[in-house]
Amino acid sequence: MRARQGQAPAWLTDIPGLLRLQRSFLERWAGYSRTVGDLAGSGTIDPGDWIEGYMKFWSDTIADVGEWMRESQGERRPPDEPLRVYRAQVQPRQRTTSFDIDVPNAAFGTPGDRRTKITLVTDGLLRKGGGRMLDPHKNVTFHPSVVSVSDPRSSLKLFDLLNVVRAGDVYRGVIWTAEKTVPVAAVEVDVV
Repeated sequence: MRARQGQAPAWLTDIPGLLRLQRSFLERWAGYSRTVGDLAGSGTIDPGDWIEGYMKFWSDTIADVGEWMRESQGERRPPDEPLRVYRAQVQPRQRTTSFDIDVPNAAFGTPGDRRTKITLVTDGLLRKGGGRMLDPHKNVTFHPSVVSVSDPRSSLKLFDLLNVVRAGDVYRGVIWTAEKTVPVAAVEVDVV
């Protein structure tokens, strides 16, 4: 929506929205400051932990600005389904494990661009702190990998884990759709 000549853009006149955006920014900054304080207090030197908090702060802040810009122009987005986080535990000597994944309706697309089937993919599960990952070609697969809107379920299978994982390891990753790179779920695997 463009402003007419001599007229301020809609987002400039959205004072209540601007105040909500400022409040959101300050809340996110306070949360990030707490994260930094917790990391410093724990004495962690893992750069991944520090970078993760910083990137989350900016990612959330940029999303807030985009949402504010859309709302100030009269666009409304349907509420997103929250991204589910699936957690699993494996033993260091366990060779395989699996757990069910419920694919959210939003992964199949919007009403104007809806698919009846999608393919689940992952780039693998990264080990917290670095090191060997659980590779999608060697340790991670989906059964079935193609799911339909009428039966939106699959299983994430982890295999050949012996001599790969160690007690105390934590692996994290994201499941995506191959067709439009839409996030489906987050995964966290603790080795106990």
